Amino acid sequence: MAAHRITDLLDKGVQPFPDLHPDDFEALRKTLGKHPLADPVSVTSDGWLIDGHQRLKALLANGRRTIADDEIRIVEAAKAANMWDYAVQLNVQRRHLTVEEKADAARKLQRERKWTQGRIAKAFGVSRPAVTQWLAKVPAQDGSQPDQVTGLDGRVYDTGAVSGRPGRPASGSRPQRPPWHPDGYAFKTVRKALTLLQSEPYGALPPLQEAKFAQLLDDVIEAAEALRNQVSED
Repeated sequence: MAAHRITDLLDKGVQPFPDLHPDDFEALRKTLGKHPLADPVSVTSDGWLIDGHQRLKALLANGRRTIADDEIRIVEAAKAANMWDYAVQLNVQRRHLTVEEKADAARKLQRERKWTQGRIAKAFGVSRPAVTQWLAKVPAQDGSQPDQVTGLDGRVYDTGAVSGRPGRPASGSRPQRPPWHPDGYAFKTVRKALTLLQSEPYGALPPLQEAKFAQLLDDVIEAAEALRNQVSED
């Protein structure tokens, strides 16, 4: 059975969240000892460590220098191009994060990875309005909001005036209207949808479609509340 150097694994990895608090790290050290990992660390198909940094650091601190093949899980669908998405997805399942910690992580992904709220939401396994609410608790500081972000579709979008909200695809120097201004795309879309709902109620739908539509309405209401709270705070 092959041995893998812990330092080599740590050197080729991505870590979306801060290290554990010293007290929590010390508790992890005591729990793991020098024993084989019952829960393997995860790496991409091309060798990037995406989950297990804290456990490997704890083993290293306890005197272990290598781990065996059966202490590593290969995530075949993960590779360098999408390793951050998988790293967030896997790590968030282990961390008991406060809303403030989630907001900090989301803001960092916007700033450093240039992710849209939709992409952040998918990685965290939550709705996009939930990310909007987190970010409302941690206002963007000067210079922390990127001019452009990358969506789930791989396209680059101008952020506009609303933090983390993608606008139209980037198009050189053409100025972008803030989406929630009366002539902005989001304002117009909501106004048109409201007009249609008032004039042409959706009526009877198959149960699955009705449930999806109801969830979409709930998301719109939740996002509108978050936006209103953000505007009132400003």
